[in-house]
Amino acid sequence: MNTQTIRAGLAIVSSSVVLSATIASAQSLSVAVRSGAARQGELLVVIVTSAADAERVSVSAFERDWPTERIGTATWRALVGIDMDQRPGRYTLAATTDQPAAR
Repeated sequence: MNTQTIRAGLAIVSSSVVLSATIASAQSLSVAVRSGAARQGELLVVIVTSAADAERVSVSAFERDWPTERIGTATWRALVGIDMDQRPGRYTLAATTDQPAAR
């Protein structure tokens, strides 16, 4: 099993979130973050594109793991909530994919 991780930076400044990396990519993995008014209490839609043979994709942010769902052959989605009590600061969003080992 091969594992690949990509990290994108998130920053919460006063009452809004600044996405310092809205799109990040590494080899066969890319991450895009979509949001409306990104601030405490809001939802971030994280789209992860991986190799079509990815067995699992996981997303973590704000010190917790978020469920993902496959929405296409090589596309996964996670809905990441920003807690009302989330303090301003810099945070990391990480996406990890597990792919079968090369034979």
